[in-house]
Amino acid sequence: MTDKFKEMPFKKKAEHIWEYYRVQIFLILFAVVVSGWLINDVFINPAPKPYSWIAFYDNYINSEITGTLTSSMTEKFVPDGENLEVRFTSYYESESDPTVAVDMHQKFEMLFYAKEIDIIITGKNEDTKRDYFSEFAKQGALAPLDKIYSKEELSDFESNGLLLYCEDSEGKKRPFGVSMRNTTTALKDYDGFKQEKRYIGISNVTERVENSKEVLKALSQ
Repeated sequence: MTDKFKEMPFKKKAEHIWEYYRVQIFLILFAVVVSGWLINDVFINPAPKPYSWIAFYDNYINSEITGTLTSSMTEKFVPDGENLEVRFTSYYESESDPTVAVDMHQKFEMLFYAKEIDIIITGKNEDTKRDYFSEFAKQGALAPLDKIYSKEELSDFESNGLLLYCEDSEGKKRPFGVSMRNTTTALKDYDGFKQEKRYIGISNVTERVENSKEVLKALSQ
C-alpha cells in the first residue's frame, strides 16, 4: 500500500488522503482553530473584566446606546492600562414573543447567580402593571441600601427625595432604590430615564460593592 501510494500522482494522493483521513483532518483543524481562539482570548487580546456590570431589566436598550454608555463610563472610572470596563447590558420582556422573554430572563438569572450583575435598573411596567423593582427587593435580589451605605451617604439621596422604600423579604420597609429623576446626561438618549418610575439598585450578591456605589452615584446625578 505504501509503495502504491508513493507511485500515485499528487492529485490521486490528495484524493486518497481525503477519502480515508478526512475525519482526522477535520478534528485537527478544529483543534487548531479552538487553540488559536483560546490563545488569543486568554493571552493576546483578553476581554475586559467588569469594573461594574449594569443591567437594564424590562427595558429594551439598543446596542448603540449600551455601547456608548460602556465607553463613556469606562473612560470615567477605569484608569488607563487596566483591562476593565463599566459594562451595560439590556434584558427585556416581550408580550408578543414569550420565547424571547424566557430567553432574556434566563440570561439575566445566569449572570446574576454567577455574581456578575452589580447594578439593576428597572421599575414598573405600565402595560403589565408589574413592579419589577419591588419584586426584586422582595425576593432578596437587591441589597437594602442601608446595608451598604452609611446614614450620611443615604441622607444625600434622602434630602433630594430620590430614595425608594420597598418591602424586604420579611415585609419591612427599607431603602432599596435611587430614582432616575435626576439622571446623568450619559443616559439622555433614552427617554424612559426621565421618568421617576425607573430606579437604580445594587445587587445583593455583588462582590464589587465600592465600584458599584461609585457608578450608582454617577448615574443618579
